[in-house]
This record gives sequence, C-alpha cells and structure tokens, in this order.
Amino acid sequence: MRITPLDMEDSSSPWNGRQIDQQTDLEELLEESQQKRPFLLELEGENGFKLIIGIGGPLGCVQFSAANGNPPYLMAATKSTQEEELDVEFLAGGTPTPIPMHRCFPFEMVKKLVFRFFEHGDRSPEVQWEEV
Repeated sequence: MRITPLDMEDSSSPWNGRQIDQQTDLEELLEESQQKRPFLLELEGENGFKLIIGIGGPLGCVQFSAANGNPPYLMAATKSTQEEELDVEFLAGGTPTPIPMHRCFPFEMVKKLVFRFFEHGDRSPEVQWEEV
C-alpha cells in the first residue's frame, strides 16, 4: 500500500506529502522521527484510512480512523493496572497533546502496528483498540 505522511508539528518536514510505497522508506521515516521531540505524525493510506502516531523517544501511540475524519477514532491500548496514570505528551502545531500512558507502547510495538497498517491497511489484532 502507498501512504502519505504529514508531520503535524513540522510543516517544513521533507517527508510531508511524499508518497511512501517501500517499507524501507517507512522504516527510515520512523527511525528519523524517533530522534525528534515527541510529536504526532499522520500516515494516510490510499485505502481511505489513516494512522496518527505519537512518536519520539522510547514510547509512542497509535490511532486508527477514516482518512475523511469521520468516527470512530480507535486508539491502541493496554490494560492499565494503575489507578492514577501519567500522560505522555506529543506535539502537534506547537501544542502538547496528552495521551494516557495505557495508550502508549514501546517504539518497537508502534513500528509493528504501523507496518501492519502499511502491509494490510487495517488495525493489528495484536493489541486492543479503544474508541476515543
């Protein structure tokens, strides 16, 4: 599948609008992005769906939705055992967006979820998905 990235924090990113149809290019984008301050990155698929991923550092998050903006908006989640949990913040347009810790995963899992979307155009069954 072909996807089109949009860095929601940096409008001058050279990746914005670039058509990605090779997994090696997608992996390069993700690896480069991990080195930046945590931010949100949109990956729109040619199939009418998109992922918005929080990326940067050791943690990230993944939201799946229709590319036209219609609900439902589904976020990958873990089962939180903490009564009071912290949020992780990802930047979008200079504004920190708080994401609950139970919706954050190690970067390697985020990559797996992104690659599943890239290969199949759908959500991975490896995690549960919550409507937000």
